[in-house]
Amino acid sequence: MKDRIWPSSGRESFVFRAAHPRELFGSHGELIEAAMGSDERLLYLLYSPMWEGERAHFGITSQPASHALAVTDRRFIISRNHHTRDGIPTVHSIPFHSVLAVESGNALLQGWFVIRFSTEKNPDSICILYKSTTGRDLFCQAARSYRSLAHHLPPSAPDSNLRKADRWNNIPVEARKGIEALILAGESPCRWISSTETWIMKKRRFRRTPVCLRPAGAMALTNRGILYAVTEPPLRHGMLNFAVNISCIPLEIVRSATIIDGQTWGDSQSRLRVECVRNRCALYVDVPFDPDEDHSARDLAACLQRYASAHRLACERWSP
Repeated sequence: MKDRIWPSSGRESFVFRAAHPRELFGSHGELIEAAMGSDERLLYLLYSPMWEGERAHFGITSQPASHALAVTDRRFIISRNHHTRDGIPTVHSIPFHSVLAVESGNALLQGWFVIRFSTEKNPDSICILYKSTTGRDLFCQAARSYRSLAHHLPPSAPDSNLRKADRWNNIPVEARKGIEALILAGESPCRWISSTETWIMKKRRFRRTPVCLRPAGAMALTNRGILYAVTEPPLRHGMLNFAVNISCIPLEIVRSATIIDGQTWGDSQSRLRVECVRNRCALYVDVPFDPDEDHSARDLAACLQRYASAHRLACERWSP
């Protein structure tokens, strides 16, 4: 496919937002425009040049490529160009009704945007690695555009006025900032739990060494969905680490929420396990929490369980 207006090597120095596919570099404009339906409304569009590398934090990987990301009123459209001699630009469509989670994260110079979705047989994902210095805010805005179309909690859900600013501010800073970057105007957490970075001593090769028992993180339930932020444990105790990943989980895929006591894991660590199911594909999210958060964790689990039960009954009522 020939470059339509703006020839591109895929190695531009910045991520930018576009108002129309014709403003995109290289073949991305034609790919996105051809993929969009005539009655489809474009909400958000950006271009991201190649990140020269295949690995990111949290085990995330992706082949070097330039991308365009479009958020419409019904799906994500992602075009990809590896800029190799034999490579052919491709375009992928991910309907919102197949999305399991949208992840946005960064670590100093590197950022990533991951869409996890269900297929007919197995879960799958698409990842975009980018330069966070110019792209972090733009990709966060893309995530907010998707979240703006999310289902609201029913009127019987907990009132967001239960939020207490002092306890919210006690959440680890990086996790709290990560969640707040994806919160929409008028959205407020109504239930949340958090964990502080905790280390223990374990015996390894005839000596005791410090091991991270749980990373710093937080999960918040809002009237728009679930936001889960977690920081990557540093290599050594006392070292700084700037990697944080935030997952946006739609409410309608939650099927259960249970507390798993620490003894099950062979240590004193308790976790909230959230089971999410979409088209027979399951996603399990284990969220560690501090001991003094036990009451809040059980409250959050009960709230999620009530919503899952109400959603299941509604589906059964409307099913043929």
